[in-house]
Amino acid sequence: MASVMAPCSCAPATKKVSHWTNLPTPPLVATINHELETKKYELLTIIQDMERGLKTTADQRSSIEEAMVIVEGYEAGEPIDLEKLDGTWRLQYTSAPDVLVLFEAANRLPFLQLSIGMMLGGADFPEI
Repeated sequence: MASVMAPCSCAPATKKVSHWTNLPTPPLVATINHELETKKYELLTIIQDMERGLKTTADQRSSIEEAMVIVEGYEAGEPIDLEKLDGTWRLQYTSAPDVLVLFEAANRLPFLQLSIGMMLGGADFPEI
């Protein structure tokens, strides 16, 4: 099962600026960051009209899975910064059947759309 989530544009953005912000970025790091952002954009473009996974063929799911593996590979082994994950997120794509069935039901029964949207809407990651 695969899922892609993106920060919700309706949530207020907060950014912590450190004293390291003004340091020059080494060329290799800048190139890798640019490649990563390009791959993220390509992934989000692929899933754009998939209705969160409801409208996908087997070939499309395979392409999406491959794109996700590529994006995940850029930061493999890096520690996760939970502060960067705090916030409101929107599920962009999933292949999880137990979640897809909820979206199918919401398409047939509009009164479920609000409940499902609220259920999948936020993430709060406490300090570990």
